[in-house]
Amino acid sequence: MIRALSIAVILTGCGGDDGKDNGKNPTTDTNPTGTVPATGPAQIDAVPRLLDFIPGDLGETREDFFTVLNNGGEKLTISGLTFTGDAFALIDDWDETFELDPGSVKYVDIEFTVGGLEDIGTVVIHSDDPVSPDLTVDLIGHGLVPQLTITPDIFDLGEIEVPCHGEVEIFLENTGTKDLDITSYDFVGSTPDIMLDALSMIPQPTVLTPGDSVSMIVDYLPETDDPGATGTLTVQSTDPAGDRVAVVTGSSAYADTSTDIFTVPDVPMVDVLFLIDNSCSMEGDNTADVNTGIPLLISSLGNVSNWQMIQVTHQNGCSNTPILDASVLDAETQLINGAFSTPNNFSEWLLETASLALSKSALGNCNAGFLRPGALLHILVASDENEQSGFNWSSWVSDFQTYTVRPDMVTVSSVVDINYACGDGSGPGGYLEAANDTNGALLDICTPYWGSQLTNIADSVDDAPPTYSIPPTAVMASLVVTLDGNVTIDYLYNPTLGILTLTDPAYVKDVSVVEVEYALASDCIP
Repeated sequence: MIRALSIAVILTGCGGDDGKDNGKNPTTDTNPTGTVPATGPAQIDAVPRLLDFIPGDLGETREDFFTVLNNGGEKLTISGLTFTGDAFALIDDWDETFELDPGSVKYVDIEFTVGGLEDIGTVVIHSDDPVSPDLTVDLIGHGLVPQLTITPDIFDLGEIEVPCHGEVEIFLENTGTKDLDITSYDFVGSTPDIMLDALSMIPQPTVLTPGDSVSMIVDYLPETDDPGATGTLTVQSTDPAGDRVAVVTGSSAYADTSTDIFTVPDVPMVDVLFLIDNSCSMEGDNTADVNTGIPLLISSLGNVSNWQMIQVTHQNGCSNTPILDASVLDAETQLINGAFSTPNNFSEWLLETASLALSKSALGNCNAGFLRPGALLHILVASDENEQSGFNWSSWVSDFQTYTVRPDMVTVSSVVDINYACGDGSGPGGYLEAANDTNGALLDICTPYWGSQLTNIADSVDDAPPTYSIPPTAVMASLVVTLDGNVTIDYLYNPTLGILTLTDPAYVKDVSVVEVEYALASDCIP
């Protein structure tokens, strides 16, 4: 069909009221420009075909209008209007069905309510135009509002070998047109192995201007195999759309697995704390026994145990020497030279000094590394006077037992004045009771050649729990230990030393076969 050409003036506006009844009631004007009407069938048109509303704050309203025209030579019937987009509405309350004479126009007022950064809609005008019965006018509205965009909002780290590291940086950007307040956020992981990097956390609250961004890092540090770990970051902000979420997933697997079978345990670990009273009466009477006894003690311990030792004569509890063990060639010499290295140091409260020395075995302290998990703790004291700390011996023994897996793994051996025969005559004091209570050796410091009896100390090693050597690269969380076919959880594992220690005294002595299944940690080399 060939349309007849018509000459018409297109009326548009952005909230103006030219050609309208003060912008309140849309009017139908017949030939408003005084031009010669076109001929031919009715022909619908609308000007403009796109209404782009002036931006506003959230909840504000804006008004604009478009013009419906009949450019044809016959009467045009408008049968209705159809809207899409909840943010747009027809302002005037009038019947949507009307007629337009040739050359006539009608103004349609539209209201936009700001609901977000951008709203899109349409108005479809239905008519009896024989060619284009449905004419669409597009609607678009913008808001002066913040908008939070998280990138990436979904990320898969893939499979990570234990105990390697996977990470992803999550960006939080204000893609809106107004300042965004990130009021708070929280991260929930399906396992503690997936977490927000503490150093990358942003302050709460944080303000982002339009176009500005910050980032946080999600770390995945698996300690065991996991077919599916998930971490969810939820961010609360002033974005009118509400909370935004980012989800990070990953999985982990062991590099390799292995099984070791043992029928004979390794020699047990024994940590020896040797305390010597350095008061005036000690050195002259006991130097010979110290010189004789220390080599015998070292030799006897070396035959039955994996030993290490510190020697304390200072009241501050710090060792006279570095930590000594069988690999130190001059260990005997260091112990002999240090035995009376603090003359006139009146340390007649050796149980209290022992407690102080143990408290300084933690990382960063002077005796760091002395206590090994799963090792027997043997405290050896030598004094010719009674224990003078002022506290009952039992309180000190109870304190010592907090440093071992089981109370019976603490032994106190005492070289003291059992018969009130030397020193100041005050006798053994609490030292005797501490030794008897823990099944330790009890030697008489007033008896000549007591040093030759220090070999008795090695007898206590029989009470130490069995230990087994496995690779230090074994993953602790992967260990499965069976005793004669029965799974047990009564063990300790020192990954630094690669030593597994059985800790339940009820059955470990009678076990024939110990089987340890474990996974090996990856070297994390790509």
